[in-house]
Amino acid sequence: MDGLKPSDLDLRTWKLSAIPIINHYLKRMGIEDLISSRIDGGGLVTHSKCLMILLRNIILEREPVYGIGKWVSRFEPSLLGLSAEQLHHMNDDRVGRTLDVLFDAERASMLNMKSIPIYSEERECFSPTSGRILSEFHDLEVHRLVSHGNEVRRFYTESSDLQKLIMSLLGISEEEFRPK
Repeated sequence: MDGLKPSDLDLRTWKLSAIPIINHYLKRMGIEDLISSRIDGGGLVTHSKCLMILLRNIILEREPVYGIGKWVSRFEPSLLGLSAEQLHHMNDDRVGRTLDVLFDAERASMLNMKSIPIYSEERECFSPTSGRILSEFHDLEVHRLVSHGNEVRRFYTESSDLQKLIMSLLGISEEEFRPK
């Protein structure tokens, strides 16, 4: 940071929230592969990426379709599988076109699936709901100090002891909360 003036710097902050946890389980379940094997195309933001973003939104916050663009812009783009350029192309029209494609898709093969590989609990569990667990991560953020479009430094919100405990119990490392 030598030789840089404060006027050369710009601080950008994105939410992390519980997206890394959601990503971990969506990947483990193979949902994106399932979707992309049945629905393709879509331009700069593919239909499968758009459906995955919509799924993350439903799991985490249930933002209405007209608010998806604003919702997406609050999060670190790489956690949503997007580049900075793709981030600007996520909006309600894109989601609408993707939902049209999903409606027209050959859904019978998806409906006739025998199972999705989810590792269910087969014991009594007195745990809180998934929504309550995920809400514990609402305040995690990443901050990037940028000069002339180049990242100079990256800072992360410190994880609380409860967040660290939940990550440990879920088998998720803190590094998974550190977007690359």
